[in-house]
Amino acid sequence: MAVFDLIFGVVLFGCATTSNVDYGPIDEEKIMEVVNEVGMMFRYYPELDPKTGNWIVGPDEIGGQCGDYSLAFVNIWNKKYPEQKALLVVQQQNHSKQFIPDGIYRVIGKDNRDLPFTKNWKVSAIYYTDDGGTIGLYHPILGKYLIRLVKRVHVINHFNARNWEKNGPHVWVMIGDVIVDPTYADTWGSSAIGKDVW
Repeated sequence: MAVFDLIFGVVLFGCATTSNVDYGPIDEEKIMEVVNEVGMMFRYYPELDPKTGNWIVGPDEIGGQCGDYSLAFVNIWNKKYPEQKALLVVQQQNHSKQFIPDGIYRVIGKDNRDLPFTKNWKVSAIYYTDDGGTIGLYHPILGKYLIRLVKRVHVINHFNARNWEKNGPHVWVMIGDVIVDPTYADTWGSSAIGKDVW
C-alpha cells in the first residue's frame, strides 16, 4: 500500500477473532457477494499506484484504497448480517511509528464533527485527533467514520505474504475467525478469504 505521513498525525491506509462470540459457520458465498459489491464501488487510486489492477468493475467506481474497501465491506456486511459482526484489522507495520495501535477495530459510526484538517484531502486516510484519542477513517465521498480499538494485534503474516513486516500499512476485515481482504480481490484478482498469523 502507498504510505506517506500527513500533518496532524495522519497516515494513509496503506486478524484473529477477539470477541469470544461463537459466530457459527460463516457463509463464504455471502462473503464473496459483499466482496463483489464492494469491488464494484471502487478502483484503487490510480494516482497512488497506476499499475494496480481492477478485477471487479462497476459502472460508477470511485477511487479508494484498502481502508475504503474494508470500511465499505464492514458497513454492508453488518447491515445484512448483524448477528455476525465484521471488524476491521488495521496494521501500520513499521510505518509512522504506529501512532495508532496495530489491532482489531469496531466501526462505531459516522463522525459528523467538522474536522477542518480533512477539508482539502483528496484521498482517504486514517486520522487521529487528540481529543481523547479519537481514531477515524476518512474518504472524500464516503465521509468520516469513527473506529474503536477492540484488541491490539500485530500480524506477522497476512495471506502468506512474504516479508510482511516490510509491507503496510494495510486494512482488512475479519468475521469471527474468517479473514477477508476485499482489496486483494479487486486489485490482484486473488481470493478475498485467507489466513493471518500473529
